[in-house]
Amino acid sequence: MSSDGHRDDRAHDDSSEHEHSHREGSACCGVRTNTGSAHPIPPNGRSFQVSGLDCAEEVAILNRVVGPKVGGTEHLAFDVINGRMTILDTADRISD
Repeated sequence: MSSDGHRDDRAHDDSSEHEHSHREGSACCGVRTNTGSAHPIPPNGRSFQVSGLDCAEEVAILNRVVGPKVGGTEHLAFDVINGRMTILDTADRISD
């Protein structure tokens, strides 16, 4: 809901809880990115579909939570447009 009581329709799935607000007609990070091949899934890792991964704030949370478990954030790759996180093969081993 917007501040004037009207529904705020967004261009992306808003089923996840957010602690930040959206401007009308924009993604939560405020930046639109081309969905072309600029962000391919890295071939050398294990990729996960992450529901609600749609902006830099969620990436920061995953970096903070998952990064230490895999040996650092340099072992993580994100495709925000497609809602995917990849743990690269260079990461520390973790159990499934």
